[in-house]
Order: sequence, then C-alpha cells, then structure tokens
Amino acid sequence: RLDVSHAQKAQRFEWAQTRQAAWAAKQAEPKSSTGFMGLGTGALALGGVTAGLAAIVGAVSALGDRLAATQTRVSESQQFSNILEQAAGRNPANKDFAKSEFLRISQKYGTAVDNDSAKDYRTYLLAQMARGKSLSAATADFETTMSAYRGAGLTRDEQRRTSLQYQQVRSKTVADREDLNTFSEAAPLLVEPIRLAWAERNKHALDANLEKDFRASTKTGNLKAIDFENGFKLFVKENAAAIERQNGSIEANATRLASQKFLQQQGLDQNPELIGAINDRIQAESELTEAMKPLKEE
Repeated sequence: RLDVSHAQKAQRFEWAQTRQAAWAAKQAEPKSSTGFMGLGTGALALGGVTAGLAAIVGAVSALGDRLAATQTRVSESQQFSNILEQAAGRNPANKDFAKSEFLRISQKYGTAVDNDSAKDYRTYLLAQMARGKSLSAATADFETTMSAYRGAGLTRDEQRRTSLQYQQVRSKTVADREDLNTFSEAAPLLVEPIRLAWAERNKHALDANLEKDFRASTKTGNLKAIDFENGFKLFVKENAAAIERQNGSIEANATRLASQKFLQQQGLDQNPELIGAINDRIQAESELTEAMKPLKEE
C-alpha cells in the first residue's frame, strides 16, 4: 500500500510540474505587438520567462525519466489481465475459469507467471478451442503439457523454446525435421514418448527400423501433432514420481517465488488511483508538448 501511495504521489507531483510548464510555455509564446525600438513586448519578456520555463521543463523531463519505469510496469500489468481474459475466448463467463486455471497450473508445477507465459497459454487455449475442444479440455491438455515440461526438467528458456515449436506443430498439424530437431535439443526426454505414440498410431513393429522410420516420417507428413499430444500424455503417465520430485526442485520453487512477486506487484498496479494519476500525467505531458509548439517554431 505504501508503494502504491509513493508512486501515486510521484505521478501527481509530475502532473503538477507538467501543468506548470505548460502554463509557462503559453506565457512565453511570442506575441505580435510591438514596443520600444520596434521590439515586441513579448520579445522583451521572453528571456526571463523562457529561462524559467527551461528550468521547469528540465525538472519535468528528469522526473519523467524516473517515472517511466512505473508507467511501463503498470501498462504491462494491464496487458497481463487482458491476455488472460482473451484466453477464455468469446464467452465472458469463462474468464475467471481461464485465469484461475492458469494460476493453479503454474503454481502446481512451478512454471512461470508473466506476460510471455500468459500469451503462450492464450495461444494454446484458443488454438485448441478452434479445433473444437471445450475450454476445460483445452486447459486439461495445457496442464498435461506443463506437467511434461516439469517432469522433463526443462528450464524456463527450454520451456519457452519448446512451447513455441509445439505451437508451430499444432498450427501445421504435422511436424518436419526442424520441429523434431528442436525437441531433441530443448526437450530430449520428450522425444522417446513422442516416438512411441507415433509408433502406436502407425502400428509399428517396434523393431530395429523404428528410429529410421520415425525420422523419415518428417519428410512424408506422417509425424503429426497428435503424436506430440499423446506422447506428452504417455510421459506424464509413466513418470509420475519424477514429476513429483521436479515439482519440489530449486528451479521450480525459484520460479514460484518470482511468480508470487509478479502477482503481488500486479495487485498493486491495479490500484485505480495509481492508474488515474498516470493517465493524468500523460495528459499533462501531451498539453505541454502542444504548448511548446510555438516556441519550437520560432
């Protein structure tokens, strides 16, 4: 609460300074009347006024640089809320469910809570629902994926890389050699269950040709997104103990702590008074920019 109050006061202070600068700029605007020796009365007064104006504008600029980080952070907080609302699709009644499931799954498996992870979640859900799945089924698939990532011991960067590649596979419905290579590099423990899921769908004999045939399927369009989905399910089914251990790992707990801090800041940044103060400051800076135009044209 003290952090919000401090940020709000800082925004209000710059708002007042900016309004003062806008007023000074209006006073310094050149006038058309003439005075002693043909010099305009505005010109005679301009030196003193503009000197004061420069000082005010300089102070506003310096303070604005310091407050820019607050404005950026609050803006990103608003984006986070909007992203999770969009993840629910067109039915507004699903918004709370989509958000609560994202937070529950992230807490359970120690996966990241931030704007990027929320975007991945949104993309995942919308793509699954576009294929005819219900929201609850889509979130269940997402939980299986996060469980597989945690059980495979993926770092945040590896999860991000794997998720982006998996999105491409689901979008195309088939995987090529590049997709498989990325999984082999970023999530090597998940390749074997994907291979087994592919073999089951193709009723492969599981003989010495399995690896060769599996790799060759990337050239014929026979390695499909469903093989990845079923492979994740198989991995989760067969590695419950490993997933439980990984859930308590240092990496998972460190991610939970970072997510907790992120969500705590989210709560502070949603304060209506703080948002109002930032919007007032933005409006005041816009007025200052407009008031400065005549001076810049001289």
